[in-house]
Amino acid sequence: MSKQNILFITYTQSNGGGAESLLTSYVNSMDKEKYNIYIQEVEHFDVKKEPLAKNIHFKKHPFWYNNRKKHLFFYPIGSINNYFLQNNPKVLKSIFGLNKMDTVITWNYQLPSFMLPAFEECYRIGFFHTDVYDLAISEKNKGDKALPYKNKKQSQVWDEADKIVTISQNSLKSIKDLFPQFTEKTFVINNGIDIARVVQKSKETTDIKLNPEKMHLCCCGRTDENKNFSLAIKALKILKDKNYKVDLVIIGKGELFDDFVQLAKKLGLK
Repeated sequence: MSKQNILFITYTQSNGGGAESLLTSYVNSMDKEKYNIYIQEVEHFDVKKEPLAKNIHFKKHPFWYNNRKKHLFFYPIGSINNYFLQNNPKVLKSIFGLNKMDTVITWNYQLPSFMLPAFEECYRIGFFHTDVYDLAISEKNKGDKALPYKNKKQSQVWDEADKIVTISQNSLKSIKDLFPQFTEKTFVINNGIDIARVVQKSKETTDIKLNPEKMHLCCCGRTDENKNFSLAIKALKILKDKNYKVDLVIIGKGELFDDFVQLAKKLGLK
């Protein structure tokens, strides 16, 4: 029996987020005797290199780069690729060697899912990891001139998917509310956890030393704007000014790490 070729097209696999971690767990757990697995990024970051198994074929070149130096050098190419992604994804399919696939899974909505129309010959799954209420057109966001396009484009590409998969009942409800025509082909697969890996990681040691005479606040996650760790740093400043014996531990990395360090210095925190 020949192996099936499965292609995951993800927004990114290199920014340290939950969707990347989940995809890593899934592909590393898939039967390598049954599947040839490929991963194609839309955008590449340099935040975290996911621990992919050796049998996973990670496509070396993304559609475009986030890295500042590479981004400046490849910006014209990235702009052209973005145009093709939204208007003629078959061009990217050909340029990036994404042919001869049996199943294509787009790993989130919007940009990754815009590749679905390029794979008529494949079984196509549109997987997404949150609700899609940000695509709702209302009085509150009527100033967003791009929103009608985003909404219409999402409807067009999901119309071509064989199945749509999401991770929670709330996400499923957002489909029913915004795109009811796709309700029948949408279903939920809750986030999986690689228990064996969690147990293995729990046995690792750390060089972090906590002061037993102090309380500790702990934030764990990617150090980007979305996680808002600056709020925790400012809260620590308030507690210190009130003479609480407390330290803050931030576990994670990301593009704003240095900015958070500078904020701490600015507030007189070590």
